[in-house]
Amino acid sequence: MKAEGLEGDPDQPLPPGDDLDSILSQFASLDASNDTATTTVLLNPPAPRANLSLTSVGGSGGGSDVFVIYGGEYYDGVTNVCNSDVFTFDPAKKIWK
Repeated sequence: MKAEGLEGDPDQPLPPGDDLDSILSQFASLDASNDTATTTVLLNPPAPRANLSLTSVGGSGGGSDVFVIYGGEYYDGVTNVCNSDVFTFDPAKKIWK
């Protein structure tokens, strides 16, 4: 890959480490090492929040529907907390995960 070099020459190759393929390869290896998730049954519902994403997902094999909640934010009058967590709620079993 070539780009405009330090002297303005578009034919001058990029310095080592600035190659787009190399950068994408680094991101792919970081992403591959972070591909696990844990599921925990919660004793209490998640903290209050607004502006969240909520989706209803049908149960498979005759199971019940669950709600998937992502993100949201909470403002206590002083600080705004932005969440990037995911929760599920099974209304038939009344279980938060």
